[in-house]
Amino acid sequence: MIDNLCEFYCLNYNNLDNKKSMTERFKKLNINCNFYNGIDHNDEKIKILYNKYNNCIYCMYGHINMIYDFYHNKNKLYGIFCEDDIVIHKDFKNKLIEIINNFKNLKLDVLLLGYLITINISNNNYIDYKNINENYYEYPDDLWGTQMYMLSRDSAKAILDIYYDGLSYMEMSLNKKLPPLSADWTITKYGKRALYFPLLVIENNQKKYNDHGQHNLHHFTFVNNYINEEYI
Repeated sequence: MIDNLCEFYCLNYNNLDNKKSMTERFKKLNINCNFYNGIDHNDEKIKILYNKYNNCIYCMYGHINMIYDFYHNKNKLYGIFCEDDIVIHKDFKNKLIEIINNFKNLKLDVLLLGYLITINISNNNYIDYKNINENYYEYPDDLWGTQMYMLSRDSAKAILDIYYDGLSYMEMSLNKKLPPLSADWTITKYGKRALYFPLLVIENNQKKYNDHGQHNLHHFTFVNNYINEEYI
């Protein structure tokens, strides 16, 4: 039933080692996943956008192009999009029917399944995270991460309508105070949004970050959430 409802995508950027590990991971979970190799850096639109937004534009349009393929070329009701440096909870697929039902009942546009967080929001009264249904929380604008998220067809179309033509968005941003054209600032901040906690997907803590703050956010998300026997 899940296979008839959800289409899975993984952003890979031609990293063969990551693709191999993610292929094995999805195979263990009995999930079919589409791998997307990233955008053409020679694309004229991307070159123009790169001059304003730098490297974040490659990640942004990697995600946008996966969403485009889901909406225009597939017939599933929900798309689940992830990056290729993650571990996934062993019970992930078993939880998906419940997740889909709650996504629909809560009338969500975006549901984060993997993101960056170093606190345990279920055991504390964090004012910025509003519990809306057991494991589901509304989250603030300063919550980051596109490790894995879920969209409906309607929200996928709405996101494409706003961001697919990045040049139009860039022109508007010259006259209005708009968020940067980055997945963290746009896709995950669209519409009625929520996160699932505890994390079902965690970045694997193998990437090195030169920025001290970035390092701590990614590293301690892994350290504070990862339990070896629970993740693949």
